[in-house]
Amino acid sequence: MGGFIGSIIAVVIVLTSAFGMAYFSTHSFRRPMRPASSEIGMPLEEVEFQSRDRITLRGWQAMHPSPKARIVLCHGIFGDRTETLWWARRLYPLGYSLLLFDFRARGKSGGARSTLGHLETNDLLGALDFLDGQGTQPTVVLGISMGGAVAIMTAARDDRISAVISHGAYARLDLAIAQRGRLFLGPFWQALAVPMTYFGRPWMQIDPHEVSPMAEAQNIGPRPMLVLHGGKDRVVSPNDAEMIAKAAGPNAQIRVFAHSYHMLLGKADQDAYMECLEAFLGRALSPATEPSVLE
Repeated sequence: MGGFIGSIIAVVIVLTSAFGMAYFSTHSFRRPMRPASSEIGMPLEEVEFQSRDRITLRGWQAMHPSPKARIVLCHGIFGDRTETLWWARRLYPLGYSLLLFDFRARGKSGGARSTLGHLETNDLLGALDFLDGQGTQPTVVLGISMGGAVAIMTAARDDRISAVISHGAYARLDLAIAQRGRLFLGPFWQALAVPMTYFGRPWMQIDPHEVSPMAEAQNIGPRPMLVLHGGKDRVVSPNDAEMIAKAAGPNAQIRVFAHSYHMLLGKADQDAYMECLEAFLGRALSPATEPSVLE
């Protein structure tokens, strides 16, 4: 009898844990947003626009007085626009106007649920629609983690994006969920995988294996693409970067930084990282050059 009750308790714990993880991952999670420093070195204007499915999104825009192009910065799953400030601080002085915004159910944007990249493509499309009203300029999208996955999938569907840069993007959502599960739960992950997917699917509105930047990357070319990843990333494997770049074809360049993690760049990598970004942007925005693999 004791063994039977113990089994029932174990099942209840597994199902409750799976439900909680699925709920926490997909529902509104807004951490307190730290204000941008007054010493950030660029003018930040509050902006508001609509996603393609009519969710109110909010962000910051930094208009450069003599822009080479504009760059849209996309944050990760549990972050908000402030997560991209490291990139913003370094790109604005190089001559780029910037748009940093909060995805649905994050930061100060509306919406009750995150879909881990699936419907967030509607948010990035809304950002592009918003920028359409500001004249014609080349538009580059740089996304980190989930934002990188969204950047790839949106660029594959909309040629208003002149070039795309991903950092730490997953190749396919179900693989990313499994990697994160094994990282934080170890051997217990296998028991939670199936019920978590079952509980999460109605909120996601799609099966996770169908959310696949790797499958869509082939539709970006001939536009240039830069795939960046940390060699010490344990949240999303560097193998994902290789799969994305291989699927994209010859227009994609890949660079893995040996001393960096998922979204944290090692100090030893930062100068080379920015040199890589600056060189890619220079080539991507010059119509006379052909993409080449980075050494």
